[in-house]
Amino acid sequence: MYERFADLRGWQFEVESMTEGQPEGAVNFASVRISGSHEENAPFGWLRHESGVHRVQRIPVTEKKGRMQTSSVSVVLLPVAEEADVSLAPGDVRVEISKKSSGPGGQSVNAAHQAVRATHIPSGLSVLCTTSQSQFENKTRALELLRTKLLDQQLSAQRSFERSERQQQKGSGDRSEKIRTYNFQRDEVVDHRLPKEQGAGHSASEVLFGSGLEAILLAHKNETRLHHLGQAVELLKEHVLEKRA
Repeated sequence: MYERFADLRGWQFEVESMTEGQPEGAVNFASVRISGSHEENAPFGWLRHESGVHRVQRIPVTEKKGRMQTSSVSVVLLPVAEEADVSLAPGDVRVEISKKSSGPGGQSVNAAHQAVRATHIPSGLSVLCTTSQSQFENKTRALELLRTKLLDQQLSAQRSFERSERQQQKGSGDRSEKIRTYNFQRDEVVDHRLPKEQGAGHSASEVLFGSGLEAILLAHKNETRLHHLGQAVELLKEHVLEKRA
């Protein structure tokens, strides 16, 4: 779905790592990097609302009695952290290079330096990059990924604190972690966070294999704008009341 959407938007889609499962063709885990050339077409701005649990309802080809089965996948979207976002002191990072021998019998003849592991010593956070044949490119990407994960940890801690504060003041208003359901038998997609007229009525085949995802993402963009406008209006009201007082 995201690879198709990236292609439609003219983005670069790179699979950084993937773990296959059973049956053949299943994916247990995948990490991808999506990049765009123009800021107004930035992938994270479009995909930021995709984080959460996506539920899939379908009749598997191995199901002989035609019974519906439900499975799910967790999606996490992270913005790539630049050097200005997270500062890594030289003494806080350990970089390890793994050699992969290409000589007969496992000798070190023509050994290629490929895998690069970067570890943030204070936190113990570690990442491994084997995307490129170039040691330099793998090191650059590993440090970038390490900064991204460290930034996410910082933002997650901040969001957790803010969520706790809101719940204490207003009570819990959070929806279920399930954000979207794809029903292939009815060829229907429902986004549970959007108003009914915007969140329902989407074709599952169009969302997964065509341009249908764009309508859902645009609806989220509009909802975010309305939310921010509402916040701005409330702040303006408070400012006016303070001046009158």
